[in-house]
Amino acid sequence: MNLPRSINRESSLQAANPAVEMARLTSMLGLGSQSFAALSAVLISIAALSIFTGLAGSLENRMGDLAVLRAIGYSKCRVFKIILCEGMMIVVCGLILGFVMGFGGFVVLTEIIGPLKMGGASFDLSFDVLFIISAVFFAGIVASLLPAWRASHIDIGKQLSTWA
Repeated sequence: MNLPRSINRESSLQAANPAVEMARLTSMLGLGSQSFAALSAVLISIAALSIFTGLAGSLENRMGDLAVLRAIGYSKCRVFKIILCEGMMIVVCGLILGFVMGFGGFVVLTEIIGPLKMGGASFDLSFDVLFIISAVFFAGIVASLLPAWRASHIDIGKQLSTWA
C-alpha cells in the first residue's frame, strides 16, 4: 500500500495503484454515461411526440373514413384497435430501421476507424439496449392511445354531415 507512495515521492518514476485508477476512471465516465442516458430519454420523448402528432394529424384527415366504418358496423373497440395497431406498426418499423441503421453504422465505423478495429470493438445486446428498445415501444404505444381513443369516440352523425 505504501510502496506506490514511496516510489512517487523518492524517485523520478511514477507508480499507479490499479484499483484507485480504475475507480477514478469509472467516476469520470459515470457523468458521460448519465449524459447519454438523459439524451436517450429526450430522444425517446421526441420520438413519442412525433408518433403522437403524426397519428393525430393523420386522424384529422381520416375522420370521415372512420365515421363511415362506424356507420357500417365497426365497433368503437375495433376502431380503437385499428388506430393502436397503426401506431404499433410505426413504432416496430422505426425500431427495426433504427436498429439496422445503428448496427450497420457501428460496423462501418469499426471498419473505417483503425483504433476501434484494433481494439476489438464489438456490439453486444446488453440489458441497456433491450431496455431502450422496450422503452421506445412503450412510449409509442402510449403516444398512440389518445388518437385511438379519439377516433373510437367520434360523433358519427356530425362527422358524416360535415364530411359529405
